Amino acid sequence: MLNIYSDLLPISFHNSKEKYRTTLEHNGLDSRFVDKLFNADFINDKKLAYSKLVKICFSLSLRSVGNSDFDNMVVLKGKNDAGKEVTDKPYKYDNNLKLMFILNYSKKLYLWQGLKSISNNFDNIERFEVEHNKSVLDFTKADMLSIVKYYREKYINYITYRKCIADISEFIDFCVENFEAIHVVYKRNWSYKEVINTIPQTKMMNRFFTLKDIKDIVKNEDCLQNAIVPLLVFSGVRLSKVDSLNEMVKIKEEELAKDSIHINNSDMSREVKVTPQAMQYLQDSLKEDYYTMKYDNKTIEIPHTGYLLRPFGYNKKINSSISEAAVQKRLRYFQHNYKEQIADRKFDYSTIRNSGKITNISTQMILGYNIDDAVYQTLIKFGDVDEKEILGKPTKRAQYSMYKLRQTFLKAKNKK
Repeated sequence: MLNIYSDLLPISFHNSKEKYRTTLEHNGLDSRFVDKLFNADFINDKKLAYSKLVKICFSLSLRSVGNSDFDNMVVLKGKNDAGKEVTDKPYKYDNNLKLMFILNYSKKLYLWQGLKSISNNFDNIERFEVEHNKSVLDFTKADMLSIVKYYREKYINYITYRKCIADISEFIDFCVENFEAIHVVYKRNWSYKEVINTIPQTKMMNRFFTLKDIKDIVKNEDCLQNAIVPLLVFSGVRLSKVDSLNEMVKIKEEELAKDSIHINNSDMSREVKVTPQAMQYLQDSLKEDYYTMKYDNKTIEIPHTGYLLRPFGYNKKINSSISEAAVQKRLRYFQHNYKEQIADRKFDYSTIRNSGKITNISTQMILGYNIDDAVYQTLIKFGDVDEKEILGKPTKRAQYSMYKLRQTFLKAKNKK
């Protein structure tokens, strides 16, 4: 989690206590707290509750108090537990509010590289704030489009400037919420969708993931028990609330072969081929015994249960499998913690599974299969149909499954 602090507070800050007392007390901070705040030598979030720190920054900002000089007297900074600063220098516009936004992200277990990415985006938009002589909080839709135009003309990739616009949008939502909490009227002048929708469709990214996308996401994850879940889904292992279809939670440690996973499920037994790199992740995950939780540096046990996927925590029963809901939670973990790589896409079971199917169809076609045969081979690999269903004349169920997946593939490849 990020630590917020200030340098030694100036005399002018101590002398402004009575100027700001009424505002702070009106917003729910008691008189005793106000005295303590203005008598302090420093501001430090280790001694000051997050909620109170946010309320102070928003209550004493220029939008709340027209003649406020709080932001000039108190310049907040942020660093992690290792002492790394989240920004090289204070932001020129709304520094304290931006620090509160980054602090709020750090409370949600976001990784350090994620916090630095937000900080870098604030640094990048500062040139536009200087150019327009106003904070990004006051930007109009036209101002935002100037940012998009700049990034596109510099040939900066879509993910980069999409993330920048998304961060700004979330920052504004954060400010709207906190201004409303102290009864200050602040309205945003543009929406994320109307800005993004100005980007030509050809410049926007495909909603599906490639194998490289998946690898780029999981390689940054320290806990292999988390990392292997997207790889299993992408490779074709099924996850379902229906017990007979729920393959992933039932994989035993001994069912990993050299290049495949043996699936011994009630509705069908099969072998799921995986890449050498994916298999290495799976094998390494079996050796993992402990996981360091990023937000408070606690180390918790990942007990062996006999299954490939194991629940976190103590007192788990031997030979007890993880639940389908717990696996879905790990996918949501990636969605929240790897926003920069995932961008606008959904990182859920359905999207990742369809991404794996699209990749496999492309691979089969490179090997010489026509599109229909490639689709049938993929349906078999992913357990959607049994091989017996396509021998001779395919069953109606197999034909319908082939048609749907074929349409999904063509749409993903912009051939439809």
